Amino acid sequence: MRKIFRASVKVLLPLFLFTAGLWAGNSMPTISLSYFEDLSSGQESSGFSKALAEILISNLTTIEGVQVVERENLQKLVDEMEMGLTGMMNDHTVPKVGKLLGTQYIVAGNYLISEKDVMVQYRIMEVETAAILGSGNVQTSPDKVLDLLLQVSYDIARQLQKISPGIKINKSKMSVPRIDLNRIRDYGLALDLKDRGEYEKAQDILKGLVVKAPDFNQAKKELDRIRIRIVEYDKIREEKLKQESKNSLTWTGFNKLALSYMTSMQYSKLLQYCMKIRKDPPAAPAESMVTASEMIDYYIAFSASQLKKWKIAIEESEKFLKSYPSSMYYQSVKLSLNQGLEEIKTMKSRRENAEKNISVLEQDPETMKDRNYLSYRTGLEYFNGQMYEDALGRFKGISLKELEQRSIPGDSVLYYIFMCYYYLRDKKEGEKVHKAVEVFYPDSGFLKAMTAMLDMFPE
Repeated sequence: MRKIFRASVKVLLPLFLFTAGLWAGNSMPTISLSYFEDLSSGQESSGFSKALAEILISNLTTIEGVQVVERENLQKLVDEMEMGLTGMMNDHTVPKVGKLLGTQYIVAGNYLISEKDVMVQYRIMEVETAAILGSGNVQTSPDKVLDLLLQVSYDIARQLQKISPGIKINKSKMSVPRIDLNRIRDYGLALDLKDRGEYEKAQDILKGLVVKAPDFNQAKKELDRIRIRIVEYDKIREEKLKQESKNSLTWTGFNKLALSYMTSMQYSKLLQYCMKIRKDPPAAPAESMVTASEMIDYYIAFSASQLKKWKIAIEESEKFLKSYPSSMYYQSVKLSLNQGLEEIKTMKSRRENAEKNISVLEQDPETMKDRNYLSYRTGLEYFNGQMYEDALGRFKGISLKELEQRSIPGDSVLYYIFMCYYYLRDKKEGEKVHKAVEVFYPDSGFLKAMTAMLDMFPE
């Protein structure tokens, strides 16, 4: 343990100097919190440690006159030291961790979870001397774990106030989410997944927690952080794919890029890429079961079908069946062709039905008096008929203020516009509509669904 820690100090010296400099000259006391040691047996406590740390830190930041180090900084130390949570924090190592984090005090402790009890013990240590300046414990039943978390937060704050009388505590600002022990463990597991870089898995858990507990502010903040990181990684990925598409074309490079577009459902980019290289395909290895031209033609037919570009899909599918009758993709392309032909047939029927209903509306004198309302009703007919470009043209010309005089909520129209962009695979425009609803209709019942769908926008 000591050997590992000394090596870690060398690695983390720049971080220590930075954090120490950050607090230098700051008259406010600074405090960090370590991961509490798990004394439980079995799986009852799985995920609890990181959730406990995050919730306590969140509550301690409400104290006026004290600086609190975020959990992410502690996690960086854990990662750099390549040490697991079990047994990491003891009276010997805790002050050193506090020193690396650049704080005057550090809170450490342990917890035990069983079927009948939840117990948390804590101690506040002075980093410079390793002296224990305060300690305590709180115990309750699992169904009252929220009361326990709030009580531990408050007790630590009161102990800090004894150490540094100038700080001010406002208990009403401290809070814990209204969730049970299982959900708290789920939150901890989400934090652990995030720390390990498994952002999409963490995001899925956090989304579920926010739905079940809308007041769970810590989960909301973590979700926002993860979303920002995913956007950043997507940008890096896009740049890398863009660069790879410019490199000299090889069979391996072609398959890597095409499969990347396909598995991420970026069918517009797949179609554009394959159309671009169609005239100059890479050479397939001798042992390959398909030629490059066959593979490219398949991707074109497939992506056009997924994008519902039925004219292109039908033309390309028919060409493929004629050119590659023995292809392993023959049946798949044939299915897409039949789907396209059926879609064309039903599309014609839907258009005729929509235009018939619109004709009836245009013959109604009352409807014709209000062109704004007529555009709305016409847009609905096209939308229900799955003619999203036509629907979008009608919806975008509507005055929401005038429509609301007819008791038709403006956010409902924006939702239809958002859904049109969703089906037309235009995420950029969809994000603009989502933002408009956030700003002008923050209490909209459509907002939650729109936010969830942004993550699933097809391309």
